[in-house]
Amino acid sequence: MDRDDVSYDGQDRMEHSFDELRLSATRLRMQAEDGAHHAAAINTGDPRTDALINDVLGQLTGATAALADQMDATTDTYAPLYQEYKRSRESDRADDPDPD
Repeated sequence: MDRDDVSYDGQDRMEHSFDELRLSATRLRMQAEDGAHHAAAINTGDPRTDALINDVLGQLTGATAALADQMDATTDTYAPLYQEYKRSRESDRADDPDPD
């Protein structure tokens, strides 16, 4: 058994990793939305301080959302390629039942 054959609820490690990456992206996106709501509620009593805090938090939440988008794009790009590789490998095994 090689490391790709290890199963996580019927998935191999790579499939599991892609699901985890997608889940992490969703969590990041939720954190970005939550951060945006908190930033909107900031009121220190000093408009300049509020503006600075909102600017910094806006940049942070924007970068967090962008990271989530990149993680989704990575999954969208590489998960299908992995499935293609996996099908090819399974086909090769079927063609050569005795690899030794």
